[in-house]
Amino acid sequence: MQLCIESYVQGGDAENDPFLSPAVTQDNMLMAYPPVRLLIAGNDPLRDESYKFVLKLAKLKKDIKFIEYLMFPHAFLNFDIPVAGISECSKPIKKGAAWLKEFADKGIIQ
Repeated sequence: MQLCIESYVQGGDAENDPFLSPAVTQDNMLMAYPPVRLLIAGNDPLRDESYKFVLKLAKLKKDIKFIEYLMFPHAFLNFDIPVAGISECSKPIKKGAAWLKEFADKGIIQ
């Protein structure tokens, strides 16, 4: 993971930087978050960090919904391509679109 972090942010410290790891965001900052929806990949190196984030938000009684796709790897939303893709990736894409529509209907996003 450090190699990935260094590829994007030289000298990045994911253990302490909330911009690199939302799981370490201070509670007072999380209280200002809008509703959160997460699609979590079960075979993602960031899976555990995602659950830490979910648990922090749940502890603060924030509006959080998530779905874990057990067998999917990181970046699985990119795999819904014709012929060579993974057809199962269309389901989480549709779920994400439904969540975006929910937020648009509620005026949370435009």
